[in-house]
Amino acid sequence: EFTGSGNGDVSEMLGACPDDKVAYGLFRFTEIYDKQEHVKFGFVHWSPANGLSPILKATISTHKGAITPQFRPFHHQFYVENRSELDEARAVDAVASLSGTKSKVTDRKAEKKKSVYQRKMIGGATKETQTLQYVDKEELRVAIANVRNDSMSENWVIAGFIGDKKNVQFGLKGKGSGGAKEMAGAFDEESIQYGLLRTNEKVDGYDTVKFTLIQYQPSAMPLTMKGIVGVYHGAVTSMFTPHHANLNTSDKQDILNKFA
Repeated sequence: EFTGSGNGDVSEMLGACPDDKVAYGLFRFTEIYDKQEHVKFGFVHWSPANGLSPILKATISTHKGAITPQFRPFHHQFYVENRSELDEARAVDAVASLSGTKSKVTDRKAEKKKSVYQRKMIGGATKETQTLQYVDKEELRVAIANVRNDSMSENWVIAGFIGDKKNVQFGLKGKGSGGAKEMAGAFDEESIQYGLLRTNEKVDGYDTVKFTLIQYQPSAMPLTMKGIVGVYHGAVTSMFTPHHANLNTSDKQDILNKFA
């Protein structure tokens, strides 16, 4: 049964968990590295240390395999018996340790390294010019969030690069609720675009939501645009993370064939 939802952090979610029942929850948090915000999802299996009978524990264990897929995708799973075991800082630390983004050196050593090393960039580019600029970042975040929300009708979103080499920005290009066919028709032939598609599949008899990141690269796209995209690829894909699968293509028919 549904217990509740909110807009606070994982501590608020744990506070809503019952003291005498097992509960499962999904929470969203942000990890910051390379000066970029990366959205992460944590799955919590709440099993209070006191208050559960052995019979109930045994019954719960038989259903866990069916319950967990309903919360996918997520970056890390947390098994919690006491509320003090998990907060947002611990969640960030766990994901960073797992992904390798957690710093293994002191701040002093990192500063020393910066003083003797300067990255050389092609064409005289600087670190500042490599920072991705958005047409409207909040508008894009909302559009992506709607695709991830099963209660919303939108099941696809497309974003792409707008402008020229000297003034390029990344922004929303389209969204809709018509699935893969509608999405394929919305890709244009002017630049590389990235899209997130939500689909439903049957897995072991259960309805499972899947997210696919589609990178569409028109064959007639100028070489200058290809170079620009290479610089920002990491920042762009992080906007659409997490997802279950990737599809890179220059042919819209590939999209139709995969999701026929």
